[in-house]
Amino acid sequence: MINSLNSFKKNIQSTGLLSSILISTIIVGSLALDLSLLILILFFFGVGVIFYTYKDWEVSYYELILITLIIVFIGPPIKLAETFPVIRPEQLLFLSLYPLLAYWAWNKLDTNLALKKFIYLYGFFLLYMFSSIFYGKFTHSITIGYKDFMEVIRFFQYGCVILFIGTVKLNLVQLDKLLKSIVFLFFIAGLIGVFQYYGILGLDKFTAPLYSESRIWQVNNRMYGTFINPNTFGTFMAVGIIFALGMMVYDKKILNKFFYLIVFVLSFWVLALSESRTAFITLFFGIVFLIVSYSRFLGYSLSRLILITSIVFLFILGLFLSLDAHLIRRFETILNFMEDRSWQMRLFAWYINFQIFLESWLLGLGPAYHHYTPIVDNEYLIILRRYGIIGFSIYIWFYVLPLWRAIKNTVDNNLGIILNSIFISTSVIFLVGNITNQIFHEMQFMGFWAVVVGLIFNVNNNKKFVEVPN
Repeated sequence: MINSLNSFKKNIQSTGLLSSILISTIIVGSLALDLSLLILILFFFGVGVIFYTYKDWEVSYYELILITLIIVFIGPPIKLAETFPVIRPEQLLFLSLYPLLAYWAWNKLDTNLALKKFIYLYGFFLLYMFSSIFYGKFTHSITIGYKDFMEVIRFFQYGCVILFIGTVKLNLVQLDKLLKSIVFLFFIAGLIGVFQYYGILGLDKFTAPLYSESRIWQVNNRMYGTFINPNTFGTFMAVGIIFALGMMVYDKKILNKFFYLIVFVLSFWVLALSESRTAFITLFFGIVFLIVSYSRFLGYSLSRLILITSIVFLFILGLFLSLDAHLIRRFETILNFMEDRSWQMRLFAWYINFQIFLESWLLGLGPAYHHYTPIVDNEYLIILRRYGIIGFSIYIWFYVLPLWRAIKNTVDNNLGIILNSIFISTSVIFLVGNITNQIFHEMQFMGFWAVVVGLIFNVNNNKKFVEVPN
């Protein structure tokens, strides 16, 4: 029996990425079919096989990270039962496998002081979140429910992802492949969105309901893509533009540069179809900071900086003017947002939630899912409402610490400089986008963010990449 299991293990290891993708496909496929009990059986079987196969931790970290990204980008949300909330497929992976990997990573974490400080801060925030649940109960009679505890668990899993990816050893070739894979996945996500939006190959009937409960054109004719919200999808594709631009500068192959240009145009098109004004604003700030970051790291002069900025924005202006008239009119409302009904509703919601924040401005009232609506359309305000000034002060450092690492550190190769520049720009997109959106509470977006933050700590902790792949 033992010999059979060992043979089975060697067969899986010998096939490498192919077997891992097969197992992940079975898991994600069962999730998409919404087979409830079968989903759980297949999922835990798949995780069990992966754990047994790689229990000596000889797993290819690059492959695991890549599989995680694939699920994050195109995995549809699933509902195990009518009484269960909608969950993301990567959440099952985060909750089952990554805590084990994070425990292993923590035991090896002895030199990465920046990452250790980040994890300590993250852990303190988790304890603060947990205690706030009971504080709100005893001081303001806030109803406690399972969603409040799930909030803590959800943030815990992101910390596990960051810790593991920030600790493992990656070489330059693997990092290069990961960044190129991310750009390619943005291309696939955008392509899925376009095919669903225009009904190409019947994807509006086949795949669109997997991401949204009804056909996209029956909702409000806005692009959802692989997300459940057009605003977050639009902002996500703004990040895709940043990755495409960043890799276009780094990659010396003309054919690859042409592909990045295609991803740039497709992502802008998808962003426009999402009709997200927040995404459009974040894109503007993201590109500005990307160019400034390049200028600082690569030593560009002021005149060259102005020239590059002008060329990029003239190209974007040309794309913008080629849009349909009703899309242009919607984005023009940015200039007179006080007269827009959507903005007026946001301002009203912000006022109400600010008044709730004042009830317990120092410590907050906890998640309070069963007492107040979680929909605020302002990440900073909902954090303030839930965890007060103290909790918000901790939360903002989740952005500041990795951002500071990206600004302060560069590695001895162009790819590290590119990744740092992309991350600085992406952080700006998050910080600006959170003003009118709740990106930090969007599970799909946060899954991606956790992977990228882990890569930032990984790259900036290793001045020289490992020469031989794991």
